Amino acid sequence: MKGFRIKIDRQKTDIAVRNGVVVIGVDIGGDLHINGLDFYSAERLKWSNITLRDGIKVKITAADIDRTNPPVLKERMENEAILKEYNDLKTMLTEKGLLK
Repeated sequence: MKGFRIKIDRQKTDIAVRNGVVVIGVDIGGDLHINGLDFYSAERLKWSNITLRDGIKVKITAADIDRTNPPVLKERMENEAILKEYNDLKTMLTEKGLLK
């Protein structure tokens, strides 16, 4: 499956979700977040949060991943939470003119 091979300093992590999405982002505080969502099991997945400091080397490579590192946290989303997230996103995209 398609995913990412991430190397932070000397630590390597392979992440992918067979039936979902992987998100890698940096927040305003400088923390790198590696998360995902498995649509089949309705689980939020969290691999790690890393505070970035000057000099930390981060390499992200797209790759075919056979086996992923297990997430440190799995959180099941309830149907109501999924529907709310969908409606919130739909409202935001409609207000921005990206959906009609």
